[in-house]
Amino acid sequence: MALRYAEDLKSYTATTTLRGRATHSLSRFNLDLTGTSVRSVTVDGHKAAWEHAGEELRVTPREAVPGGREFSVKVTVNAEVPGPEEAAKLGTAAVGMVRAGGFVQTVNQPSGAHRIAALADHPVQKAPATLTIAAPRG
Repeated sequence: MALRYAEDLKSYTATTTLRGRATHSLSRFNLDLTGTSVRSVTVDGHKAAWEHAGEELRVTPREAVPGGREFSVKVTVNAEVPGPEEAAKLGTAAVGMVRAGGFVQTVNQPSGAHRIAALADHPVQKAPATLTIAAPRG
């Protein structure tokens, strides 16, 4: 996941790249996601159709992914980072991050990372991860 904050810390863009192997033919699949706006979705580098409802992002590849084949999904989202007062009004179930002073705070585990970026967000779905964060100086 590559996370880039705006200079004022009031918003961010997150791009998640997931790699997997289809256990069966996939004409569509779901990822966990809430509280963000989807900017783009690709499967194996090709634009994919998507529908975002509730806490689910339904992805429909241009062509079904054959069973047994490795594939990649790239999802770019953006979201506002509320201040403490706004976050308190929204409630913890709706907030991925909170901005206070000159920092951003998040406490989303064991199963709340989908409030920040698209992924398979369940504690039993362990996978290696690389996070890259770009933030304003200071």
